[in-house]
Amino acid sequence: MVLFSLPGYVTALAAILTYFVWRIVYNLYFHSLSHFPGPKLAACSRLWLAYREIIKGESLSDLRVKLHRQYDIIAPFFSRTSILRMQDVIQEWVNVLCGALAHQFAAGDIKGQSSDLMLGFQSFGVDVIMAFCYAKNWDTTKVPDFQSDIVIASQVAIAISTLSKYSRTLVKMTRYVPMWVGKNFGSPMTRAVFFIHASLMDQIDEILRNTASLEDAPHKTVYHSLLDPDANKGRPLPSRLSLWHKALALFSAGSDTTALTATTISYHVLHNPEIQQRLPVLEEVLRYEVTAVIKEGLRMFPGGAALPLRSPAVFPDSDAFVPERWLGGDAKTLEASLVSFSKGPRSCI
Repeated sequence: MVLFSLPGYVTALAAILTYFVWRIVYNLYFHSLSHFPGPKLAACSRLWLAYREIIKGESLSDLRVKLHRQYDIIAPFFSRTSILRMQDVIQEWVNVLCGALAHQFAAGDIKGQSSDLMLGFQSFGVDVIMAFCYAKNWDTTKVPDFQSDIVIASQVAIAISTLSKYSRTLVKMTRYVPMWVGKNFGSPMTRAVFFIHASLMDQIDEILRNTASLEDAPHKTVYHSLLDPDANKGRPLPSRLSLWHKALALFSAGSDTTALTATTISYHVLHNPEIQQRLPVLEEVLRYEVTAVIKEGLRMFPGGAALPLRSPAVFPDSDAFVPERWLGGDAKTLEASLVSFSKGPRSCI
């Protein structure tokens, strides 16, 4: 018995073909990610990835690194060279943080007053990322006990981002609240969240009105890279909204991950007197051990890649804080599995 006549097959085939054509057009021109740079064939269909991995035998990890180098315009801004160029600014905020901790300790009783390192590192991260990326100064590290509304508000923003996984509609509704309402009404935390959003947007608007204002910046900012025609390689420059989203993402990533990683490292170092004795000063002979402590901290708090970095098969005694593992002969082998923030250094941006 013939279930489908020939016209039925043709209709079904035409419907399927129409769907795929519509999907390709949607992905290329109307998808929320369509403005991001990358291979157009990859935007059309996941078959492009399947072809590169299965037919050509390429590693997707290596392919991502290759594409990242080809299309990304922000990662070079965070290169080692760029960071060294700004080390005086970073050192200035390190001094402010150390001074604040010393002041809190001296202000306490005989045993010294305890400090909230998470808030301290987050304040430090906010001030560094604002100076580094935007040439702005909010002085959150100088606020007594690190109780800046901006820092507390950024923690609220983390909770909101977590909520977005379960109630995207509720989060989308907050986008329609006018910034002037958020900045002037509600709790101090609410006003601080909108202050962050409005401050970054105001700077973007000023730059877009007069791009020559970038020349007045004390140093190169992230907008120098994002609005550089040469760096964009002929692609359209990011829109106002896209610049704002990137600014918010860098603000959050630059402060929160710094605070969480630094707090993790501090916790383990402070609970290990032997490590403390071996890290008295940052002299040349000790830099390898300092680097080992940082790598072990990144392994303990990888920012999204928890499973492979806690695997006993890869890292023996994986639940223990053991910086020495990065000083042994197999350190290079271990580094292949140190994919901090899910993808490795600067790849998450």
